[in-house]
Amino acid sequence: MSYLPISREELDLITKDIRFDILRMVRICGKQNGHLGGCMSAVELLTVLYTQVMNINYVSHSELKWSERDRFIMSKGHAGIAMYAAMKHVGLISQEMIEGSIRGDDSILFRHPKRNIEYGIECSVGSLGMGIGYGIGLAESFKRRKTSQRVFVMIGDGECDEGSVWEGAAYASHRKLDNLIVIIDMNGLQLDGPTHEVLSIDNMSERWRSFGFETVDVDGHDIDNIIKGFDTNHIERPLAIIAHTTKGKGIPFAENKTEWHDNYLSEELYKQGIKALGEEDLSVVRMKAEERYASKRINLDLTPSSYVTINESADDIEAWNDIGSKNIIGEISSLLAEQNEKFTLIYSDCANRIGIQKLQESHPEMCYEVGISEQNQVSMAAAMAHEGFHVFAVAYAPFITARVLDQIRANMAYMEAPVCLIGLGGGIASSDLGATHTAFEDIANLRSVPNVIVSTPVDTYEIAKNMEWFVNNPSPMYLRITINNPESKVYNHVIHDYTPLSHNVVLQGEDAVALVTGSLMSDVVEAVKLLNKNGHSVEVINVRSIKPLDKELINKVINAKKVITIEEHSIIGGLGSAIAEQIATTRCETVLKMIGINDEYFKADIPEAIRRKIGLNFESLAKTIGSFLEE
Repeated sequence: MSYLPISREELDLITKDIRFDILRMVRICGKQNGHLGGCMSAVELLTVLYTQVMNINYVSHSELKWSERDRFIMSKGHAGIAMYAAMKHVGLISQEMIEGSIRGDDSILFRHPKRNIEYGIECSVGSLGMGIGYGIGLAESFKRRKTSQRVFVMIGDGECDEGSVWEGAAYASHRKLDNLIVIIDMNGLQLDGPTHEVLSIDNMSERWRSFGFETVDVDGHDIDNIIKGFDTNHIERPLAIIAHTTKGKGIPFAENKTEWHDNYLSEELYKQGIKALGEEDLSVVRMKAEERYASKRINLDLTPSSYVTINESADDIEAWNDIGSKNIIGEISSLLAEQNEKFTLIYSDCANRIGIQKLQESHPEMCYEVGISEQNQVSMAAAMAHEGFHVFAVAYAPFITARVLDQIRANMAYMEAPVCLIGLGGGIASSDLGATHTAFEDIANLRSVPNVIVSTPVDTYEIAKNMEWFVNNPSPMYLRITINNPESKVYNHVIHDYTPLSHNVVLQGEDAVALVTGSLMSDVVEAVKLLNKNGHSVEVINVRSIKPLDKELINKVINAKKVITIEEHSIIGGLGSAIAEQIATTRCETVLKMIGINDEYFKADIPEAIRRKIGLNFESLAKTIGSFLEE
């Protein structure tokens, strides 16, 4: 299907102009180096894709809303420059942008693309292996809306070393995502040399076919063959186009040369490249490209979401606590789903742990089981969030915050995708399964990532209210679930105007302030009550948000004589570290005692035994806090 009325001869001229623009941009990169080789290998593929295959609402199809456009993800982000050069010919970006800066605060174009949907740059890329998961999220969004849009993802053959590629491939096939087309630029070289020497992938078609894809091999520099490849029938199956290409194609000094994966293009070599491309008149295709840019139309769908609320009487709260910390996720999901058609729950082999049977029966379209594939889960969640869905991604805390930290950083935080990650079994909740199933580092990991709220609810009421708050205030967020005990208590909650970014006072006191987060509150309260009976006066505060810290809380800390932080997390990077940073930067005289998990792992044992061993039970807390108060 052709979306721009372009002759075969004009297509050849466009490919040549794209190569000219690639040379210009690589030259602009200077000694920062541009990725010339992988850009040149993708030129014909991108030419066909943008001008003949994708429906993106330019010139001939102006009646198509911008939100209904086909999407392209350049997963091999180092070829972003080639993508820009192709985008120019369908009016997405201008020649002026091509010849401008590709770095700095005022830039729109970068060596590795940065998401900017106004110009049709769909995804921030650079860290390899993530584009397919993001593309899957888009494909699932379009399936849910029952639209005819398609998603195209270009990945490199070296990129196929990444396990996340195959997580995505397995999921896409299982879900029969026939609106997903993956293009493998098989140019045979990666940074360290020939792909078959670095890690052999010569059986590329067989690999994708074994994962359930329809596959077709094409000559990646033969336009007619490429067009035929895109026309391959793949009903109820995603399509993988294996494009056999030459790295550095069209530039003799760069063809099939590993060193031109990225390299400095000197003025002399730049002139050699221009000469190799020839002096053919390209003014007509450039003029048409500028005309298309001038006629660009964008209709963004920014329809606000409806406000949602959950019941919050004392009886309801007591009932929630009886449900338990994990099953409350399913219960509240069902309530939110009834009010919000955009509600989305993506879970990683934990459906039976979070009580979502009711939601699966009433709203199966809102439920996405990804199996044991957290990398694909987070990339997919980010894309669906960008499409306007309210996405909760649930998995076990050690895996959703460590195994996929790069996806959280690149797909979720960098692009500000409003996903709420829910980490089950934080701290030592699953310590009887061994150190692999403890999460002592998760808060530290997520605190280090910009744009992510880190919240640690104290009981099931707060889990429920955090979920409600997120739907009404979508932001990148991590919700850490530590509570195992279904008898968790409610601690002086202010029912109305709840926000996870605030704190609440559980016990009043004057001599010291104890800051508590997560499931240790019950033991801390009992310990402090005992100490207060013996003449001490300790204020106990429930800290809901570790990042950002409540400003009123910070003010209380820097004006206190003594502060104690208590958490079921490593003392490195958690609540204690966050408070220590505030004390250090304000140069106040507050004395801080951090109580948590020391820099160590433990042999498998039940949580109660671990808490006794490391001093996080009632008796040990009373002793430790009492000693600190008497110093």
